[in-house]
Amino acid sequence: MKKIYMLMVLSTLSLSSHAGILIEPYLGFGLGMSGDHTSTVSGNSNVFDSDPGSAVEFGGRVGYTFMGFFGALNYSMTSFDIDDKPTKIAGVSSSSYATNTISMDQNAFGVTVGYKLPILLRFWGTYHFNVSWDSDADRVADNTTNYKTESSGNGFSLGAGWTGLPFITVYAEYSSVTIDTLDKATNSGGTDVSGNFSSYERTRNSLIIGVSAPFDI
Repeated sequence: MKKIYMLMVLSTLSLSSHAGILIEPYLGFGLGMSGDHTSTVSGNSNVFDSDPGSAVEFGGRVGYTFMGFFGALNYSMTSFDIDDKPTKIAGVSSSSYATNTISMDQNAFGVTVGYKLPILLRFWGTYHFNVSWDSDADRVADNTTNYKTESSGNGFSLGAGWTGLPFITVYAEYSSVTIDTLDKATNSGGTDVSGNFSSYERTRNSLIIGVSAPFDI
């Protein structure tokens, strides 16, 4: 019986030695790849090609590691510009179309799972279950009217990192976000007109190059 007890204790200690707490701040540079924007206002459909600009992104993860595997809560924030190029605007002649640059602030909360290989590489995926976009001048309805908007959605990202440097991981990550809920749209008079929108969607796809500092405590 004592031998069995000792084996259980040793097994527990062995497993504990492979487990730890993960704290990982990161900083990246996102290269906007593609995006689009559609909305339906009072029954009228509008379509834009949206070119997302490049942006600095920073955030962090807090979670657990176990025998190479890791899982963590993830938070990130960034600000970027979007060039909206109209392809269809209800009631507006195509000769009047003009590209508009819109500034967006993004905050994202997610869950990350991944694995660190013994050959200086680690891989992970993140599901961003809550992504919010805010803009002070979003032309969601036409090509001329600015709205202050608050919108939300979700997304995912897939990443790979090289851990050959002390304390630092150099990584590349593909990220895709879909914003499909217009929470609030306020016109210049301060009136919330989000009820006029029967649909609203924006997408942003980007490639992020950055560095992180994964501390396994």
